[in-house]
Amino acid sequence: MKRTVATLVVSCDKYQLIWPAFFHFYFKNWGHLQYKLYLGTNYCSYDDERVTTITIGQDKGYSAGVKEMLKQIDEEIVIILLDDFLIKNKLDKGVFEKCLDEFEAKHAVYLKLIDTYPMARSASNNLTAELKKNVRYMLGIRIGLYHTLLRI
Repeated sequence: MKRTVATLVVSCDKYQLIWPAFFHFYFKNWGHLQYKLYLGTNYCSYDDERVTTITIGQDKGYSAGVKEMLKQIDEEIVIILLDDFLIKNKLDKGVFEKCLDEFEAKHAVYLKLIDTYPMARSASNNLTAELKKNVRYMLGIRIGLYHTLLRI
């Protein structure tokens, strides 16, 4: 079965002024991914045929909002991006696809795509690594891959 992947840009209406800058850099550096692209927000939409807007209504907090956005996405793997993280470098699609392969082979539910704490290192040639047990701040909704198993 072919994997289904989408990208979700988490935002809200009060940040709509930064959407043009975000999407400019997204399409410049990641546009070649060709995954369905969603913008999650309250009521407003972004006028670009490449972007599908998900509206969740009144703001009920970040976690509740992301959960509601994910309920509206059918793809099994979701790349979550934040609207104020401007993507300044090209993504190597081949390397990214290898990360997706490892993500699926390990039956992972989360893969952090940003080099921040907590760090995980692999002694093997794998592109991915497991975080140590009991590490503080193990999971924060940031730039990362999420398997839809997390949609509770």
